[in-house]
Amino acid sequence: MSSSIDLPGLVRRYGDFSLAASTDQPGIRLFGDADGVIAYRQLRKKAHTLNVALGDPLADPDRWGELARGFLAATANAMLVNVGERFGQLLTNEGLYLNPLGWEAILDLSGGYDLSGSKKQNIRNAVSRATAAGYRVDEVDEGDDEAWARLHRLSHSWLTRRSRGRPENALITRPLQRRGRHQRVFVLQDVEGTAVQMLTLDELWRADEIVGYHANINRDGEGAPKNADYVIIAHLIDLLRAHQVPVLSLGLCPTTYAGADRRRNLYSDLFLHVARREGRSIYNFDGLTRHKEEFRPTHRRPVYVAGQEPWPMHDIFGVLKVSNLV
Repeated sequence: MSSSIDLPGLVRRYGDFSLAASTDQPGIRLFGDADGVIAYRQLRKKAHTLNVALGDPLADPDRWGELARGFLAATANAMLVNVGERFGQLLTNEGLYLNPLGWEAILDLSGGYDLSGSKKQNIRNAVSRATAAGYRVDEVDEGDDEAWARLHRLSHSWLTRRSRGRPENALITRPLQRRGRHQRVFVLQDVEGTAVQMLTLDELWRADEIVGYHANINRDGEGAPKNADYVIIAHLIDLLRAHQVPVLSLGLCPTTYAGADRRRNLYSDLFLHVARREGRSIYNFDGLTRHKEEFRPTHRRPVYVAGQEPWPMHDIFGVLKVSNLV
């Protein structure tokens, strides 16, 4: 990484995609210059090296093609994960195969979005139950040592109970870090002040202004009420609308297509079928999607993985493994 590259500055100028904040973590390399980069991590296993890029380039879109060509020329084996439609098309022009990962659930808070209507009754019920029981939502102050100690205990409990003791997530999901850069943390607390649910928000930036937030780490503690994260998200919808923040991304709905206009690809279809069937032992992908669909997202942003092989299973599994997701 060149000392002339100001990564936080590039995030503030171009970081309007969900993995932008994930570029700020240990082990990330940068390809490019002071005006734009592709952020990636090099994964090595014996003689096999895989260079995994995170999302779209942190650069003006007019430079994406140039950066993509340079990155692919400089790296022997590359995979680009969670890329959007525009960058994905550029990558296919460079000879890469594009396979859908799923879709990102986007709430447009500037267009009159609210939680009214019969289809969002489950969300309102969760909020009503939590309010009646004395729960409250608070933001965690970066300087509050005691609050962060409770947060880490909750996170460790979740990793032990729900993730079979795997280490903290990394790479695709940025690890829980105690620092305020591009991240905010909210918790649901009971009447005794015990945190029972946590949710981190990554900032989305464009032209040095925050244009939205992306829900990242979502974990519950033992004894959390049903749909506790709904309570936090409902609070955030009100909070962000009050501050005129236009976008809240609820994150990826993996292994599902974004609508009837899906890119048909035999390898994609087979991969998604296998992932949905076998992935239940890792995560309940269908349940995760249904959970987010309760909010009736305004937009479904298709996201893709691009690589040099049409069949992505082997490399994607490697990425999930190094991310501590399997």
